[in-house]
Amino acid sequence: MNTNGLFKLIPIFVLLISFACEKDEEIIDDGTDAKGTISLEITDAPIDNSEVEGAFITVSGIKIDGTQVEGFEKTTIDLLAYQNGETRTLGEIETLAKSYNSVTLILDNAADAEGNAPGSYVLDSDGNKHALSTLDSSMLMSEFDFVVEEESMTNLVLDFDLRKSVKWEDNNSDDQFDWISEENLSNALRIINKDESGMITGNCTDSLSQSDKVLVFAYHKGSFDESTELEYSSDSLLFQNAVTSAEVQPNGDYALHFLNPGDYELHLASFIEDEFSGNLEFDGMIELDVLSDVDISTISVETSGTTTIDLSLTGILSL
Repeated sequence: MNTNGLFKLIPIFVLLISFACEKDEEIIDDGTDAKGTISLEITDAPIDNSEVEGAFITVSGIKIDGTQVEGFEKTTIDLLAYQNGETRTLGEIETLAKSYNSVTLILDNAADAEGNAPGSYVLDSDGNKHALSTLDSSMLMSEFDFVVEEESMTNLVLDFDLRKSVKWEDNNSDDQFDWISEENLSNALRIINKDESGMITGNCTDSLSQSDKVLVFAYHKGSFDESTELEYSSDSLLFQNAVTSAEVQPNGDYALHFLNPGDYELHLASFIEDEFSGNLEFDGMIELDVLSDVDISTISVETSGTTTIDLSLTGILSL
């Protein structure tokens, strides 16, 4: 199936979303309006469960500023196959050259691209499918200002953060995974301008802890509130306001990909794996030595730049 063709944006109505109200604005396209192209890719951040072998979503449609893309072919994607900077192309969308501020994914939870049920599900290490949501469909909208220039390509990446979107339920049933609450699900989707994005990489030396996993979280500078981030949300999430996260690999390497330019801060946490569920249980925040002159509370990410920060774990703060 070819998902890389040009899809035309239906030129009828664009849904304009404001803080206070909604209104419809007609787009007049007589064939003479300037046009450009959006290349849309998708990637994933890690999920906190070692029993998860796959996390499949079925995208049945895409909206740009509330207007549905015409000609998009329904496709099923294993998000776990697109981590650590890897992406899957959803398509190239021909549209009017102008400013936009949102992208919406329409998910078919009931049936996949081949018509098989379910459409969105978690595959565990025993080969069992755990259907995500009793709702037939879900819509995830993320707001991000971007401009499509005339006869130019705008390259966008959608970061679908599984850690923020899927929860494990201790219900002793065959269906132990589900989406988080509908009102919070869109928080798991982030848009990045690929051509402007940078990354943070480095190595974390850990010779002291007994951690099963060390995760590194990136936050916008000044946004980390320990009292909020270390308390479980209504959807049983920790670190819910992190921009993105990454696992520290067994050799100590880590990489935070697709960061829009700006100032960030890093926080590292230790996790112990639950032997029964495979879930990673929070063990504590990590004390660090920074092996460079970079201040990890003020990390400037520049367009197409890479910032390297090597770290050494010195201890775990008690809960």
